[in-house]
Amino acid sequence: MPGESRTPDPVQQVHEAFAAAGAEDLDGVTANLAPNAVWVMDEVGLGPFEGVDAIRAFLLEWWSLWEEHRHDVEEVVLLTEDVGFVVIREAGRVKSSGAVVEGRVGHVLESINGLVVRDTTYVDVDAARGIAERLAASEG
Repeated sequence: MPGESRTPDPVQQVHEAFAAAGAEDLDGVTANLAPNAVWVMDEVGLGPFEGVDAIRAFLLEWWSLWEEHRHDVEEVVLLTEDVGFVVIREAGRVKSSGAVVEGRVGHVLESINGLVVRDTTYVDVDAARGIAERLAASEG
């Protein structure tokens, strides 16, 4: 409609990206990543994955491990235009054993011009929140 903002809603983009992850939709997951984006998951012993192609390759391998899986967005906080904090609960059934696995993690998202350039995943959600808050404060 005329007069409506065409600027994408970053909170909606986060929800859409994680819904795409649950649907194994590579294009949807990576739609808002900068070409040189980095996904750091040191705390869980994975990555870093540098560049969209590396992130896509990791996701394909990760998804191949699951009989079923989902990602539930519990919280999205935009601290500044370029720093966000997201809490995700991931659950699924592993193909090889049928075991049900569930985890809750915090993501600190750093963006430039609306594209994520760095996603750092933390097991300790409260620590991730603090890191995101300090990062946002350092911008100002």
